[in-house]
Amino acid sequence: MAFSGQFRSAGIWLPEAVSLAEHQPCTVSVTVDALVQNAKNAVLRCVITDAEGRAVATCCQALANGLQGLQLTIADARLWWCNGMGQAYLYTVTVTAEDASGAVLDRFTQRLGLRTIALEEPDLGENGSGFVFLLNGVPVFCKGANHVPCDCLPGRVTTEKERQLVRLARDEHMNMLRV
Repeated sequence: MAFSGQFRSAGIWLPEAVSLAEHQPCTVSVTVDALVQNAKNAVLRCVITDAEGRAVATCCQALANGLQGLQLTIADARLWWCNGMGQAYLYTVTVTAEDASGAVLDRFTQRLGLRTIALEEPDLGENGSGFVFLLNGVPVFCKGANHVPCDCLPGRVTTEKERQLVRLARDEHMNMLRV
């Protein structure tokens, strides 16, 4: 018998082009894959709240089987910045499926940071090479480490242990962890 832990991928994995500016409108795309049975007049509701809990964007449409796309616009978007460059501002996205009476059938909540990241490789001539990350269009001086799994069995690692390790990196003024 063999054991293999499950490691989830995260982040953008397809080519994307995103342009954001602080305190400008930002459109957020949410995709929902629903398996619906007997949900006549049911609705799919999405609410984005800011860090203070205020709704900054909402969307509601009929709930249907399969993939559904929702577009929400945050009128005055605040950007996420890494450690040492500004606030790591996070929004909360909540998607609910509701029946005709408004009772919640299912709910999904996810934290969301709005930012752009780009890798720039300037031409340094024949004998030079290098690169720089641009966070929200601003060059980042990367200070970081390699974050390896805390245990070969991921189920034994607690959320608090992971947070403790990330806090240690933050307290040492790191702004990048390679996972």
